[in-house]
Amino acid sequence: MHIDQRFSRCEFLGGSLASASTMAWAHPHPARVANARRWKFGVVGCGARSRGTHLPLLRDYFPEVEVVALCNVTPENLEQGREVYGKPVAIYGDYHEMLSAQPDLDAVVVVGPNCLHAPVAVAALEAGKHVLTEKPIATHVADATRMLDTAKRQQRILAVGFEMRYSLLFHRMSELLGQGVIGEVELVPTLMACLTTT
Repeated sequence: MHIDQRFSRCEFLGGSLASASTMAWAHPHPARVANARRWKFGVVGCGARSRGTHLPLLRDYFPEVEVVALCNVTPENLEQGREVYGKPVAIYGDYHEMLSAQPDLDAVVVVGPNCLHAPVAVAALEAGKHVLTEKPIATHVADATRMLDTAKRQQRILAVGFEMRYSLLFHRMSELLGQGVIGEVELVPTLMACLTTT
């Protein structure tokens, strides 16, 4: 399976939807932002990852992006997401309703549970929206293939937030593991595993 790696998460959020020339970084030039097209985003998922990362970044560092819709099945998360974003935004409990009510969305950011990445992304792509989804792309290869096929058919960007894969730290760790520097790896505990066993 070939995955297009032309766009980083930052480039997607920063305006690569049209061209790199419209991109504004963390401290954009005021004239460039004033003349930039405003991109309308919908965010599906208002849990901790969304409230702690995506919404603050979209609010504070991408002035050419306007989040116009939030979606979450849990009312408490939805309200907290609206509070974090801090600007007027439409709220929805169902992503189908959001896509129907917001036909002028340019893109959808999918930050929901892993099992929902594929259905939400496919629905958004079929509605003609570009999509940035959190990792993993999907929970089954067939779903990932369906997402990629839909993006290709609809001629829309499908980006997956795998920024750690480009980190020099993790590349070096992989090299050391491959060289057997620490011996044979038998177990890699995750933070959640550590928390649940204490």
